[in-house]
Amino acid sequence: MTRQRNKATIFLLAALLVYVAVESAVRLYKYDLAKSGFHNFAFSNSDVPLYVLDEEVGFRYAPDARLTWRFYDVEDRLQWEQGVGVNNAGQIASCDVSVENPASAFRIAVLGDSFSANTFHSITWPMALEDILNEDEVLKEMTGQPEFEVLNFALDGTGLDQCLRIFESKVRRYHPDMVIINFTSNSPYYKFIYRDTIAVESSIAKYAITLASPTLPVTLGNDDCLYSKVIVGAPAILEDKEMIGQIKREIHEKMIGRLPWFSLYPEAFASALGGRFGLTPRLDFNWNRTVNNYDTMEEAVSNSLSVLRELTEQHPSVLILNHPLVAECHDRQPQPVIREMIAQSGGLEIIAMVDAMPPAAGKEEIDQWYNLPFDQHPSAAGNALYARKVHEKVRDRLIKDKPGRFRPHTKR
Repeated sequence: MTRQRNKATIFLLAALLVYVAVESAVRLYKYDLAKSGFHNFAFSNSDVPLYVLDEEVGFRYAPDARLTWRFYDVEDRLQWEQGVGVNNAGQIASCDVSVENPASAFRIAVLGDSFSANTFHSITWPMALEDILNEDEVLKEMTGQPEFEVLNFALDGTGLDQCLRIFESKVRRYHPDMVIINFTSNSPYYKFIYRDTIAVESSIAKYAITLASPTLPVTLGNDDCLYSKVIVGAPAILEDKEMIGQIKREIHEKMIGRLPWFSLYPEAFASALGGRFGLTPRLDFNWNRTVNNYDTMEEAVSNSLSVLRELTEQHPSVLILNHPLVAECHDRQPQPVIREMIAQSGGLEIIAMVDAMPPAAGKEEIDQWYNLPFDQHPSAAGNALYARKVHEKVRDRLIKDKPGRFRPHTKR
């Protein structure tokens, strides 16, 4: 019996040693693969943080921030730069706002993504819309209020999940008279995310990075966090190409180093099983992994419609607009996810704004509405045009909400 027990013990020890050897070899291989897999990347830079954590709504823009936003290509060449102003309420806007409404303005709250919270130009379409509305004396007479105020609660990189939380936590206390939900065809796929700007311990330079995550805390210690390719620091550190390269590699290594290399998790088994039986490899580093999106169009459509219905139940006047991407303008139709949302919307009115854009515009004119070739967000001309088209939809909605008190408008 003792001899059999000893043989079993030796067998188990041998098996354990083999397991440890295999596990160690797999981890070393994956670590070397991740470390050698550095790819240069385009990035944005600001001299002070733009993003700060807000646990209620995921994140917000740093109140009262004044910064320059710069975009560098993969060769670390500056492509463009733009001043960005954030008001006292953490909104991309030129004017401060108060919860109270002392001027008795007709308030319109905007919820949306980066097409509304646009850091690529000094004038966003919500700013331009406010100017257009305040020139519309007929609308002022119709509403019985002396001015219009457009409050921009949009946050870039967010979806409709975020819009609902922002409305409930931030927008409602401003008592808007109308809510505009403006989203692109990417937004239905985005789940709720947190963001924050985290200082990096570095011997190279003083800088910080922006992280995004579906879970808290937003730190390098949270495996769910991803790097948003934003480097926050004085522009002087970016004048040295060699230093930029060192900073990028340091960020790459820090993102690798936070993975659970020394955990007891059976990484070798998980890799061999290919994710079956609930064992998913945890050390496969993927620089381009998305934060947390819906996997299918069906999920995206179902969730988005649920959120939009809840928002319309919470406010009596909600205008739902799909902001077209450049490809949608070229094709003269929205993406399939938007078409499916409209088809399943029931009594929910979703307006595909691609139908409101100038029908005779050719490719060259359409391209001028966007920040091409550097980026596909709206250009200054695109923001101005879109503001005019949204103005038409606001007027249409007010006619619908208050029939008999307003004459039909002439399109601008």
